[in-house]
This record gives sequence, C-alpha cells and structure tokens, in this order.
Amino acid sequence: MLDNHDDFGGHAKRNEFRHNGRLLALNGATLNIESPERYNLPARQLLGDIGVDLERYLAANASNRQLYNSLGLGGAIFLIKRHGEVTAW
Repeated sequence: MLDNHDDFGGHAKRNEFRHNGRLLALNGATLNIESPERYNLPARQLLGDIGVDLERYLAANASNRQLYNSLGLGGAIFLIKRHGEVTAW
C-alpha cells in the first residue's frame, strides 16, 4: 500500500492548495475507515485479501457505530460568508 505521508500509519494531515488566490484545504488522512460497508468493491476485496473479516469488525464495533446518534449528534457543514461566494466544483 502507498501512503502520502512522510511516515507510515495514516496520521491526520491537512493538504492545502491555492487556486485563483483562494486557499483550499482538505483532509489528507484516512477518511471513513469506520464505515467499510460504504467502500467500493475493489476496496472491500482488498480488505478480504489482507485478512480483514468485515462482518466480525462490524459486529465488534456495533456500539461504537451508534455513539454519535446516541448523543444526538449528526453531520453538519459550517460555512462562513466572509470567505467568498460558493464555488461549484
């Protein structure tokens, strides 16, 4: 496997890019690793190939997967108007 970090392990990293004078920032680490059922087929097959038992993982982490919902938390997007107009990507 390839990792875009200077040290292996999937540590949090922030990727920054400048485009047309604007700073764009995006996470550069593992994203949604806690939701492997959303992975595409090749990614799921890779998990199986390296010995990850997806069903066992999901069963062992069932209570963790409900943590945010149990606390009344959910997804959100925070936008600050002063940073400019919304850009269609």
